[in-house]
Amino acid sequence: MLVLSWDTSTELTSLGLCRADASGHLGILETKTGDGRGSHSSTLPPEIDRILKRHGLKPIDLDLVAAGRGPGSFTGLRTGLALAKGLAMGAGIPALGISSLAVLAGHPAKPPMPAPSLVAPVIDARHGELFTRLFRLIPGSPLPGPLSDILVLSPDKVMPALRALDTEREGILLLGPALRLLPPAAEGFTLGPSDPPDPSILASQAAYSLTNGLAADCPPTPLYGRSPDIFKKWTPPARLPSQKS
Repeated sequence: MLVLSWDTSTELTSLGLCRADASGHLGILETKTGDGRGSHSSTLPPEIDRILKRHGLKPIDLDLVAAGRGPGSFTGLRTGLALAKGLAMGAGIPALGISSLAVLAGHPAKPPMPAPSLVAPVIDARHGELFTRLFRLIPGSPLPGPLSDILVLSPDKVMPALRALDTEREGILLLGPALRLLPPAAEGFTLGPSDPPDPSILASQAAYSLTNGLAADCPPTPLYGRSPDIFKKWTPPARLPSQKS
């Protein structure tokens, strides 16, 4: 299965072209992570065009388009998911969305699987908060098993909340692009990479989900994690009384 995958949940666009089988095993043709300059809407479409042309491919040659569905940047998610649905519709192929937190959690599942088996990715939620979720790595599967809902917490509350979920004191691996926003790691936590979601892991999880009947988000929809700012209650500004001359 030839999979084109990307994630736009963070400020860095990640893009990949991979071959994956029903078990999620990969042959990576190319992966690329942007440098954060420019918006997703201005950088992702030409990068998709370039990566396909470098490999002599057209959209109709693909078997699957996969996109990270968040949580993360609301604008980034809308851009990435709209592109996925549009490209897939034009090529007549499926488009699948995968949680960006699950993609991050799947990073250490590459063999050999390290200890601990509990993983908590962190993504910047803006407004002084982080998105996180506790997962357990599952041997033989590229998809980690969620152990909690998506949490939206201030950085100082992330580790206490995760520690409360680790009832067996197994230890938790923290990773993801918002690691820099956390306080120093405390007992029971180890630090992993601070990379954005890996498009090859996204491709692996998407192919595994599609071929094993787990593709619940097809076509992809955004996983915001909380209500977008535009839906928050708006208080109109006070109006000054009109003055007549």
